[in-house]
Amino acid sequence: MSVQELTALHNQYVDLSDRFRAAWAFHQFIQSVQKMFLPEISSRFGTGFQDTYSQIKTLSRSLNASETDRIRVDIERIGRQLQRLTAQLLEEDSKVAPQLLRQFFQRVKNYDEKILTQLVKFYIYSLDSDSWEPARIDKMDYLLTRVAEQTAALPDGNGLGEVRRLKEILLGLWKLLDRDPPAEELVTAHLRSLDALRQTLDGIETLDDLNDQQVVDHFRQFKHSLGELFFHPKVLLAIAETNLRLNYLIQQLYRQEERRIVTDYQRIFELEREVPVDGETNLELSQFRESVERFEQQLESQELRLQDLAQIRDRVRTLLPKLSRSAGVEGYGTYGDESEDEEEPISQVHAVLSPGSTMPTPMESSQSGELGKTYEKLVEALSESSHNATPKAVALSRELFPYRLESREVVAFRRLNNDDEADKGLERFILEAAALRVRINEDAEDIKGILDDTAVTGAGPIFERARRTVRWGDSFLSQFGHLIEQQVLESKVVEAHQLQILRMRLMRDYSGLWLLVYKRFLGSQRS
Repeated sequence: MSVQELTALHNQYVDLSDRFRAAWAFHQFIQSVQKMFLPEISSRFGTGFQDTYSQIKTLSRSLNASETDRIRVDIERIGRQLQRLTAQLLEEDSKVAPQLLRQFFQRVKNYDEKILTQLVKFYIYSLDSDSWEPARIDKMDYLLTRVAEQTAALPDGNGLGEVRRLKEILLGLWKLLDRDPPAEELVTAHLRSLDALRQTLDGIETLDDLNDQQVVDHFRQFKHSLGELFFHPKVLLAIAETNLRLNYLIQQLYRQEERRIVTDYQRIFELEREVPVDGETNLELSQFRESVERFEQQLESQELRLQDLAQIRDRVRTLLPKLSRSAGVEGYGTYGDESEDEEEPISQVHAVLSPGSTMPTPMESSQSGELGKTYEKLVEALSESSHNATPKAVALSRELFPYRLESREVVAFRRLNNDDEADKGLERFILEAAALRVRINEDAEDIKGILDDTAVTGAGPIFERARRTVRWGDSFLSQFGHLIEQQVLESKVVEAHQLQILRMRLMRDYSGLWLLVYKRFLGSQRS
């Protein structure tokens, strides 16, 4: 065997091995997605990968043999086998939408840049034409942005820092395509377009600005139009930097808009209790409640999209002025009115939480009361849960699923019992609020199940109990507000965010029970 033949066979073997590693990494990814999201995805090719790996390993031991033709035939045969496995993987990958891929990696944090790069290489190796589906570009774009985050992202969101490792990765991906260098003028034109986009980002101050200028859509269309130039190292480096800056900007705008939306939809729930509504408004309120529930779920899971946020903002803009006019309330007529004095709430918080002050404790007497029974039942169920399972898994377990707990409430139970340095008052309050939510939903179901005349008169024992529950709800919502502001003042932003989610859950369930208890009387009181 000549040196040239040996070198050629060795290169073919290296290429085959590299393709196998990329396909194997993608196979592992697809299996994980199947377990977490899509049980309909097939996992039938596991044995095929094992067989292919065994053949490649055997082949590696005979590369220096004199049977050049046989080795070449074996490489070609194993290559065809790998192509069939790749085709099967691509068929299953077509079931994984870009949004689902993002959700997967938002939940699974332990994928390093090497694995992410292998997934991108799999997509490149499977290229069979000059055109790429937009969904595939979106997936690779997200994966490469995650690589950039791990190798070069600056902590303040201003783009990229040390890019040596990232450049090495991007150059390696470009070499896989084995294309002639493009005209430098074309590359420069694309870089100017990306630079102009980053300048546009500097001038955006609200989500309305972002939506009105259609920045996200235009950027996405630009990336789809690049074709294989998407992978040019200079262009891809600029895309990664733009992605990071855009993502950071959207997160900032989300937090800003989230606070405004939460404040305004709580106003809607308050006004709903004060004004009579017609059939059309009642339908709008019902749709709004569904939007709020989705908003809270997406907010907790960090899966909130721009269009989801825009939908609930539109509903707020429609309902808030309408209910405000019916209630004769001034100052609620325009969504996002910035004219209110924003300093007053902070001064009030300082007065409530000044050094030496104590926070109200709505459930100090709950241990011996009706609500205490619900609390004890909840704690007992949590005590029997697995200590090794994740908080989310515990909340979704068969025994605890009926309580509709959040992960933070499971954490509160664990800290209350196992963490000596935890704020016991805060953790107990979170658990008590969870018990109150259980009680609220029990009372609501009991009222909905009434078939006698007390459903109209509101005179039955369940209504007396529900009115006590509602009063507890008032106290807890107020206390949540104090605790959230306290966390903000102490720069505990993550904790404040988690408490805000719990407060929203309580507000929604509390509002529903309040309406069941009191709505029937509002018409007669106004007449």
